[in-house]
Amino acid sequence: FGEAQFVDTETGDVRLIDVTPRLAAAYAAAWEAHAVELERFCGRYDVGYVRADAGQPFEDIILKAFRQGRFLA
Repeated sequence: FGEAQFVDTETGDVRLIDVTPRLAAAYAAAWEAHAVELERFCGRYDVGYVRADAGQPFEDIILKAFRQGRFLA
């Protein structure tokens, strides 16, 4: 929490934002809603989908997906 710098990757504009607990919670809720919608979209069009923690080793993510019967295209 506190002041954070955000950079718009399309325009290069920089904004300083005061990240409060309320703002962080709203961001987390929006991110979760986006992830759920992405998973639904992939399911609707039979597109492989694996949600993973970027902090995990890639090999662990892939092995877990194969163990669960999901195959990547």
